[in-house]
Amino acid sequence: MAVTVRRPAVAPAAPRTAPRRWRPEVALVCAGLFLCSSDRFLAADLGGLTLKPSYVLLGAAAALGAAREVVRPGLPLRSAVPGLLPVLAALVAVYLVASTTATSKLLAVTQLVVIVGGALLPFLAIGLGLRHRVDVDRGLTALFAGTLTAATFGFYQFAAATLGLPIPGGLAYAGAVDGVGRISAWSYEPAFYVFHLELTLALAVGDVLAGRRRFGVRPEVPAAYLLLSLVLANARIGFLSFPILLLLVLRASSDRRRLDPRAMRVVRLGAGAIVAAVLVGLPFGVNLPSYVAARVASVADTQEAESNAVRVDLYGTELDLAKDRPLLGYGPGNIGLELVELIPAYAGAPPQTAPANNLLLQAVLDAGVASLLLTVAFVAVVVRSALRNRSRDARLLFAGAAAILLVNAMTASLFWDLRLWAVLGLAYAAARTTALERPVRPSPRPS
Repeated sequence: MAVTVRRPAVAPAAPRTAPRRWRPEVALVCAGLFLCSSDRFLAADLGGLTLKPSYVLLGAAAALGAAREVVRPGLPLRSAVPGLLPVLAALVAVYLVASTTATSKLLAVTQLVVIVGGALLPFLAIGLGLRHRVDVDRGLTALFAGTLTAATFGFYQFAAATLGLPIPGGLAYAGAVDGVGRISAWSYEPAFYVFHLELTLALAVGDVLAGRRRFGVRPEVPAAYLLLSLVLANARIGFLSFPILLLLVLRASSDRRRLDPRAMRVVRLGAGAIVAAVLVGLPFGVNLPSYVAARVASVADTQEAESNAVRVDLYGTELDLAKDRPLLGYGPGNIGLELVELIPAYAGAPPQTAPANNLLLQAVLDAGVASLLLTVAFVAVVVRSALRNRSRDARLLFAGAAAILLVNAMTASLFWDLRLWAVLGLAYAAARTTALERPVRPSPRPS
């Protein structure tokens, strides 16, 4: 009688040991992530284009990361986040085709340069440069530290506008709504600052849920600090998108298909943030929680003059324009030529500063219906990755990006913004390193 002898299962291979030293591309990526919210600080104006320090740092990191990838390939690029790169490649191809029919070839080329230099290269620099989990953690910490630094400057900016304190030239922001000041930190305006702030808040809330100390203090401390900054930025879109962000992060933080059971930690965090908002408002005679509630309620008022009425007129005009050229749109960067002629709020503005202020309308006006469908597909991939990716860090980052794309980007043209693509690059790097370092247990073989 034959006897089958089974060999004992081979022990799984140990995960790769991440290097302790800082490789050049990792240092460049971390510096770029630290400064990625900087629209005005250390930025240079190049004839209508803004050269931000992160563009230079991440561009150099992309070159080094690509060279290292050629010498020592890692996981196949498309395997880390299924569907992300093919949809992105197809979207860029549609933009290239649409640029050939643009009225102003210069504006089209300029927009393509912005897409490549301000979105695709940063994404590749981070996704390829952070090849180990320790590198990804360094990148996450750099992003977090940069946001905390910007928030600290924002608090001083608020105090300077209120108390008349000195502030460096070009960095002051004295905007107010109903007598309550606003902060924009290093960004152009509060809405852009809130956009960046919420991407980091996804990570901060994830740290609270996991009890992870990133700066030697309880994770509730930096998270509450950023929440207070969100309130003082006083942008209605932030108050609308943060609840969506919170739900997505609670779901992404759990390894099972349900909300994270440690949600009470976030409830305590929210209660602490409300108390802090009340205390901050008292010296200025403002009931901040009541004020925030009134600001959110005003979103439904289509006649509100600050922005709602302007956007209603803008979107109606853009829908009419989209019907005129549905196939390939007006070409990347060219819709501004039409909007400065038709929208009073844009009268006299340079065409490149007149966006559609809506993710979907911007897509169809830039490159037609195909661009619209691919943009929707891209958002769907990001949402799916926030729910299903094997890496917890990747899920948290994708959750932040999903909230921005589903809410914030519906009132601003943020799709090709550096901040979004920096976080998407971090999410891709986290997913890729998890796939690279996850050991595969071989099956026993009969002999």
